Amino acid sequence: MAFHAAARYSAQTNGKFVIECVARALRNPNGFAQAQYRQRQRFHRRRQSPLSYPVPTRQTQTAAAMPPNAPNHTPDAHEFSAELTRPDLKGAWTFVPVPPAVSDAFGAKGRVPVTAAVNGVAFRTSLLPQGGGTHIIVVNKNIREQAGVDAGDRALVRVVRDDQPRTVAAPLELRAALDADPDARASYDALSYSRKKEYADYVAEAKRPQTRQRRAAKAAEMLAAGKRLK
Repeated sequence: MAFHAAARYSAQTNGKFVIECVARALRNPNGFAQAQYRQRQRFHRRRQSPLSYPVPTRQTQTAAAMPPNAPNHTPDAHEFSAELTRPDLKGAWTFVPVPPAVSDAFGAKGRVPVTAAVNGVAFRTSLLPQGGGTHIIVVNKNIREQAGVDAGDRALVRVVRDDQPRTVAAPLELRAALDADPDARASYDALSYSRKKEYADYVAEAKRPQTRQRRAAKAAEMLAAGKRLK
């Protein structure tokens, strides 16, 4: 009985022959040859297509080796994961340390105006210098509550340089207290955006009107005396 079969020698089988019957060869004498031809055609097409076998680049190799918490940089934005920190001191800020790679990307050792987002909650702020080219981002209570994080929690942070003009909408109580004290008004007007926002937030975060008025009076008194809020 005539039949067609394909055989190949395998060195992994201790010198034995492995007989592989080709079913289509039973139906078509040229089936095995045609199968080989199609296989060669597929091989050549893959070699000619740049999408079939992507060559690893330095960027893809770096991305593959990048740990989950490493900064993710784009020309306009920088993302990283960091733990919120609050020193064990009265009145201490809660802040996020900025990775050195992100600080270096902004190319400034001083204050850098940015729009930041903590777990998707966006706010305008600045990278505050801490010496040695490092920075922090202060995250106030209102932002922490919206983002669902506090000191000791890890959060996803996104920062984008913000070169737009900045103005602070001071609460009514603070404006009234400043208007009643020229020295306090002059000191307030000379402050940077971030410092003005500290005073505005200090007053606005109070829930009760009486508390806001009391905080506004205290803020005006400290400004007139040249003292810092914190």
